Amino acid sequence: MAHISSIRFPKNNILSIPIFLQLYLLLAFKGFQVVKNIKVKTKNFVTAIPEVTPPEVKHRSFTVDNFRLLGALTVIILHTIHFEDVPQGIFFGIKNLTRWAVPFFFLVSGFYFEKAYSSEPGIALTKRLKNLIGIFISVNIIYFFFSLYEGTPLTANFSISTLILGFYHHLWFIGAMIFGYLFMWFVLEQKPSAKALLTIIVASLLFVLFTGSYARVLGLYEPNTAYSRTLIAIPFLLTGFFCARYKLLNRINLPVAFIITIVGIFLQLAEPFVLYYTIKDFSPVGNDLLFGTVFFSIGMFLLAMKINNPKDTLTTKFGRDYSLLLYLYHPLIMGLLPWAALSGHYSFSWLKPLIVFAICTFLIVFLDKKMPPVYRFINGSSWK
Repeated sequence: MAHISSIRFPKNNILSIPIFLQLYLLLAFKGFQVVKNIKVKTKNFVTAIPEVTPPEVKHRSFTVDNFRLLGALTVIILHTIHFEDVPQGIFFGIKNLTRWAVPFFFLVSGFYFEKAYSSEPGIALTKRLKNLIGIFISVNIIYFFFSLYEGTPLTANFSISTLILGFYHHLWFIGAMIFGYLFMWFVLEQKPSAKALLTIIVASLLFVLFTGSYARVLGLYEPNTAYSRTLIAIPFLLTGFFCARYKLLNRINLPVAFIITIVGIFLQLAEPFVLYYTIKDFSPVGNDLLFGTVFFSIGMFLLAMKINNPKDTLTTKFGRDYSLLLYLYHPLIMGLLPWAALSGHYSFSWLKPLIVFAICTFLIVFLDKKMPPVYRFINGSSWK
């Protein structure tokens, strides 16, 4: 039986991507028809990074901003802590309890998209596509050269997979968000009923699970990350939209949100442990999404929505303005810093995510305040 420390990152099934790419391009074409036919007002257009809470939402939740910053820190912890850095049990917990952040970002984005879509469907989609495509271009230019610096062969950087998922391992998030918005807009334009929308949410969620972490349950040897990662935004964007459209938050109180979160935490820890001992070659720490992740991320989403924070503080500002940039650019800091002195030492390894978080935050704030043209490039707004 494989050791618990083994983390497997399955290879993409390249032969299956061209069919998938056709669907991607079809939805992109339909989406850009909307962009072409709508004149978007650019006066007072926000030049900051694409926000989970868009500019048209007058009453934003500062708690959500704090949770966004917490989510960015959580992702940094996920990427910086390795098996040799902490005891095995803590490593297992870290690698599983940090998986809520990405689905949380999708949930909040879908929730706030509902209000914008209800008032101006085409403009709502157009703004998000412009923001996301701009940052997708900028971040991939930067990581193209960074991957060359790391020694990646030039030919390895050009493939259909990188066109969709990006030039670096974590950039699939932006491609998934773009595809998720296109798919959600396409679904919403069909005017689905609540029952139909809920059916699409469940079906897309099951598809992502069983082409990803649960692929071996179906007898598939290698989970297809090209499918699961690109589609992962769909069920969570739609769930957030569904919650806003049908006012579900009014039916859920804070204790219920805590209960869902606790259940999610329990499942997130128990599920990979059970699967590790029941399914051959199942990695207990390398899964983007499990059933427990669904409950955990929804619980955190509900907590962010139900906890009242009336004050706009430094952490809410950082969460609002810099959380996406922290997610996108922390691997640069990780790749440039010498970690030999800290790696493998239990007493000091916990400093790694804090160091990366602090340096990355400082540099982003510095660029924002002192070098606005560079800041506009890294957040994608220079392409507008």
